[in-house]
Amino acid sequence: MARKKLSRTKKLALCGVLSSLQVVILYFSSIFSVIDLTLAALTVFVMIFSVIEIGGKYPFVMYAVVSTLALIILPQKFSAVVYALFFGWYPMAKALYERFNPVVAWLLKFITFNVSFIIIYKICISLLGLEAEGNMDTTVYKAVMLILGNIAFLMFDIMLRLVITLYRLRLRKQLGIDKLL
Repeated sequence: MARKKLSRTKKLALCGVLSSLQVVILYFSSIFSVIDLTLAALTVFVMIFSVIEIGGKYPFVMYAVVSTLALIILPQKFSAVVYALFFGWYPMAKALYERFNPVVAWLLKFITFNVSFIIIYKICISLLGLEAEGNMDTTVYKAVMLILGNIAFLMFDIMLRLVITLYRLRLRKQLGIDKLL
């Protein structure tokens, strides 16, 4: 079945709604700091939906809008920083990387994650004042965090691939999105 082409107005309206949804999710992550990273990661699904259904420049516009609003209005900035430096733009990067040979794609994904992880860590330490607690050796702490982060990222990316496949093959039709858009 051929997909209907969305008008520019509908794309912009959908971007506005999806951007608002992401800001609300990030706001909740700022309020409930125990699950802040989990809720920030949840925004990836909204971005994936926009990449699949809207495409083009619109997901990038959403990323810019949500990042700016989150950094301005969220009371706790950690979620906004993590969104702006990784979760917000990673779905677009993932879509681009997966056009390459799988080995190159995974290499690019891990480079992207590690650079983002290090920048987020530096910002959290210097600007937000978050640090390791206790008498931990900071070198060991950083190494363990990086290793665990890479393991979590691997699982996260595999899970995203499965969710994208499930959405495209089943959920899109079952939810009636193919008829709406």
